[in-house]
Amino acid sequence: MAFVRLEDLWKDKLIKRQWSERAAAQIALSLAPSTLKLYNFYIHDFYLFCLNHHFSFPPKDTVALSNFLCFVADSATKPRSKLKTVCAALGCYYEAYELLNIVHNPDIERLTQALVKSGTSQTLTHSQVMPVEQFNALFTRWGENEKLSLKR
Repeated sequence: MAFVRLEDLWKDKLIKRQWSERAAAQIALSLAPSTLKLYNFYIHDFYLFCLNHHFSFPPKDTVALSNFLCFVADSATKPRSKLKTVCAALGCYYEAYELLNIVHNPDIERLTQALVKSGTSQTLTHSQVMPVEQFNALFTRWGENEKLSLKR
């Protein structure tokens, strides 16, 4: 199977289910254009990875996905964010093809968690809450805003 954009997959699947052209095309708007573009980028990246490593696409087992996630994490400065986005994109792809979504395999989820923990150079820390007095001072300094309408 070759790489196909997510919005085309959704549309084709729904048209086969007798949805109208308009309704089927509308589904792509369930994601922001920038999110859809990013998802398609990561899906294409996975497609190329599978092609270069002689895996079928989309793979039905977790071998290719586990290798790809390691590849992604190794090249990420923020592995948590990138892995979450990659997994969301691939999850949408598997669901659009109506295949078993191996992204939710317990071993893949555990691997993703391990990649995040091992790839994060600084641990997350909680920031201090801004004191109420500083908020009040901030809003008091702003003064009146004649352009902002308040609904009552």
